[in-house]
Amino acid sequence: MREVLDAVQALSLVRSNGRLAPTGDPSPAFANGTKSWPALLATMLETPAWCWREAPALDKVPNWLWGDYAAWLFAKPCEFTAAGDAERYSAHMLRHLEVLVRWVERNAASLAVSAAAEAYEKVAVANPLLFVRKDSRRLAELRGTVLSRRVESDYLAEGSPLTPRAGRLLRVGFIGKDFEATSVNRAMLPLFEYLDPREFETLLFSLDETDSAFATRCRSRAKEFHVLPADVARRVERLREATLDVIVFAGEVGVAADALTRIALRRVAPLQVCTQRNGVTSGLPKMDIYVSGALAATAKAGLDFSERIGVLRGPPDVFALEAAGPEPVEPVTREALGLPAAGVLFAALVTDRGVSPETLRAWADALADNPGARILIVLLATGKIAERLGDQFETILAERAVASDRVSLLPVGEGADAEARRLLRIADVYLHPLEGFDAVWVAEALMLGLPVVAAINAGVPDRDAPARLLNQAGLAGFAAPDVATYRTLTTSLAGDVAQRTRIRRQIAAATDAGPDFLDTLAASDAFGALLETAYDELCASDARAFSAEREPLRCYSDDDAKAGVESARVAHLGGDLESALHEVRLALRADPVNAEARVLYGRLLIATARPGRAVDYLLAAVQRLGGDVTVWLSLAEALRADGQMNEAVQALESALRVDQENIEAWFMLMDLAEGAGATDLANDALTTLKRLAPGDPRVIALS
Repeated sequence: MREVLDAVQALSLVRSNGRLAPTGDPSPAFANGTKSWPALLATMLETPAWCWREAPALDKVPNWLWGDYAAWLFAKPCEFTAAGDAERYSAHMLRHLEVLVRWVERNAASLAVSAAAEAYEKVAVANPLLFVRKDSRRLAELRGTVLSRRVESDYLAEGSPLTPRAGRLLRVGFIGKDFEATSVNRAMLPLFEYLDPREFETLLFSLDETDSAFATRCRSRAKEFHVLPADVARRVERLREATLDVIVFAGEVGVAADALTRIALRRVAPLQVCTQRNGVTSGLPKMDIYVSGALAATAKAGLDFSERIGVLRGPPDVFALEAAGPEPVEPVTREALGLPAAGVLFAALVTDRGVSPETLRAWADALADNPGARILIVLLATGKIAERLGDQFETILAERAVASDRVSLLPVGEGADAEARRLLRIADVYLHPLEGFDAVWVAEALMLGLPVVAAINAGVPDRDAPARLLNQAGLAGFAAPDVATYRTLTTSLAGDVAQRTRIRRQIAAATDAGPDFLDTLAASDAFGALLETAYDELCASDARAFSAEREPLRCYSDDDAKAGVESARVAHLGGDLESALHEVRLALRADPVNAEARVLYGRLLIATARPGRAVDYLLAAVQRLGGDVTVWLSLAEALRADGQMNEAVQALESALRVDQENIEAWFMLMDLAEGAGATDLANDALTTLKRLAPGDPRVIALS
């Protein structure tokens, strides 16, 4: 008997790893009503559970079989190979999870129930369910219920008082697997990089040791950095000892029963926030807010999530791309990869999540429509995904009579983002998966100057991010509303070299101007404002009422940023710095990228002895207002006040390139040169001033 059950488990593992294709729907004696468990075991050997529409419910099999049966019942598929597979798998999981949860809630201490729940935790991951839109919240919540079955009661008693933030800093922790330069962390860093240290205490918690330039940058932006112990209980204890007001989770919590999810099942802070941005709720009962970049304030959107949705104002998608490290001296070449130097090369990137059959078919169509083209698929993933994807893609290619040697699969491993970037550089066109996940790679492709084809996923929150990024680059027409348009756009780019050249120039101009998706200052401002609003609302109500509210949460602000800037300017001119600061901060809450608000806020920060913070806002402002010499002068003033003399001189030189006859710039340059002992530069500046403004009293006094 044990040998048969071990064989079932082994076959389930083989099928999950993609080394055995699913069979058809069986018709065993058990399904016909004989209730023969030997026939059931035979069927378990024959086929994956999700391929058997009539697979018996857990409570219809003998109790002694529950653990092994659940391991087979909930085993994940390797990859979906046909349209409709994801929905089929979803319906299977929903039907059987309902039964498991019913028994967990009824009698979790039972040996049979416990064995089934433990088996589920080991074998089931939610990655395949991310491709399913129907019933995703219910599936996630059922999963969360099973994972929560052994979690101890909250350390915060129901209705316990919270400490309002008035007169103190909001204590916010960010927790992730590590703080290396991965896609997850390049999306996380913008949320805290520029949080105001006079409003927030930022603490970082890493599950693993981390040592890189990117990690150093992350640590430099936090008050504290901690590596948590290996044991889950100790990790939770350390986080609770930190007395956080808010904890923010990096990555996709709830997708797998991994270390982050184990922590997220507990209450370690009054307000718990997930930032997975995959359009799917975590389903975890202790998760309070799902952060979304852009979402219509509709009741339906709220009902799709177990968390309260928090919507950011300002740029919805921001990534810390510039910190990913320099390109190597020896660039990758097509020849080195065994690819022909001539001909169109498409590139795509696949993570551990995989891609849908629809996406693979779209890529196969791109090759079929363009006989001279090839595709390079970079696998930013671990395990057997290369083998599985290769087998799956080969079948689809054969259907279209496309030779498999026109596809190159290159595994680089999870977290090898820099290597993935090197490989993408050699391509002509980047094809983003239809599902809309991992929008950071659309931003990466644009920064590499690559024309991009992506899909519009308007019906799922945050999966429309690729389309928004293309719109920022003036390429909204390359976000396809359907598969047919995706195919047309791909062929258009493949067949028109002049069009690709024109698009590359357009992308270069857009990225040189500082696109919103690189504006980490705006991201921090928007996220900080959202956290303050959420925490204030939580303090004003109670946890149960806060979570039950379905209306999406947005930070409080005046909606008219221009009016706020004007009010702040009037207050500033009247000498009322406190009112000016209040008004301009409200304007930045309404529009975090507003350049005029940033300039005024920078000048107010100089006036209130915060030159370092002023530099941040004025540097961001010159990206948009580089033709305004007064902005460069304000930046130079802030840099000088912050002790950054060389940088102040550079800002003045930029000001003078805009207006060579600006006497204020020359005065400041002369002053800086004298302070640095640069006598020749100071004399040259004075000579220029005598020519430009001989009657100025300051010039006369220096003569």
